[in-house]
Amino acid sequence: MSITIRQATPDDSTAIYDMIYELAVYEKAPEEVVTTPEEIRETLFASGSKTEALICEVAGKAVGYAVFFTSYSTWLGRNGIYMEDLYVTPTIAGSAQEKRC
Repeated sequence: MSITIRQATPDDSTAIYDMIYELAVYEKAPEEVVTTPEEIRETLFASGSKTEALICEVAGKAVGYAVFFTSYSTWLGRNGIYMEDLYVTPTIAGSAQEKRC
């Protein structure tokens, strides 16, 4: 099975939204999701956005995502990354593919 990790594009907005909602259902808080695929497209992929996203695909289907942005630690004097979400769909959770996503 082919696994790919790549930069997300605006065309991934609906898939990202679907996985955000899946995560919210798992966390028993679907009502907390107030964004839309359109808003994700407009904000996450806006020119000058400081946020990035990766998509994990298995056989060409999005099965996971990561949303993150860079940060700076004044105490360490180093750049870092803050990961907002890292999610893998339950369909491959616990599988060998999940370990590679």
